[in-house]
Amino acid sequence: MTKAFKQRFDDYMACGPIINWHEHVWATPEGDLDEYLLNDLMLYADILGYSKIVLSMPVIKGHCDTAQMRKHNDNVYNAIQKYPGRLYGLCYLDPGLTVDAPKELKRCLDDLGFVGIKLYNQYTLDNPVQDELIKQCTKRSKPILMHAGKLNMFADGQPFASHGTHFANAARKHPDATFILAHIGGGGDWNWQVKSIAPFDNILTDMSGSIHDTGMVEYAVRMLGAERVLFGTDGSHASCVGKMCYAKLTRDDKETVLKGTRLASLLI
Repeated sequence: MTKAFKQRFDDYMACGPIINWHEHVWATPEGDLDEYLLNDLMLYADILGYSKIVLSMPVIKGHCDTAQMRKHNDNVYNAIQKYPGRLYGLCYLDPGLTVDAPKELKRCLDDLGFVGIKLYNQYTLDNPVQDELIKQCTKRSKPILMHAGKLNMFADGQPFASHGTHFANAARKHPDATFILAHIGGGGDWNWQVKSIAPFDNILTDMSGSIHDTGMVEYAVRMLGAERVLFGTDGSHASCVGKMCYAKLTRDDKETVLKGTRLASLLI
């Protein structure tokens, strides 16, 4: 570590406590919690100063049945029990399970203490099939973190992934809900994504993902305000910590992002 980078890293660490709003745990081939990967995540947390991490385990290819949806959320709950006060859960839901997804939301949010829900790419956020889940989260004042991306140059392998227009439509329909557009650094047109959600105060974003274009974090803060930008990694720890170390933000804005000030009260 060079002296110049050490100074930037020390400044980053001093902005804490740092809340990581976008991470995952994963399953073994047998379907149980992969404790090896969980231990790796906690090692990163200790080195990189994450005081709290918000986790989910989505189904990333196709749809799932009720048993798999519940098993994924049980794995997240088991991880949380190993590190109480440091790990928090988002309930993964497949909205196509129109009877069981609302039941699973209730189980996770009301009984297991999860702090919000995680939606992936099975349906766009503005699809009516999402409405009941969004209403139930709004009723409980819990956020909805939604996988997102806006590809321009390549064929889209995720035709039902949401982008900023889907978020804008959902925000109009559900003005009291809180949405988080995931990983502007996850690939695609982050400039377009941020611009499209800027008018809607109930849409936040996280800056996770391996893309670390110069000016990305600064643009998001300028367009949305620091309180609507959350720190996250989504597996790309070096890239995301580097973005924050080198972001040309005021100290107050950098602290607001790293502390997740807008939603921090959910993590008690």
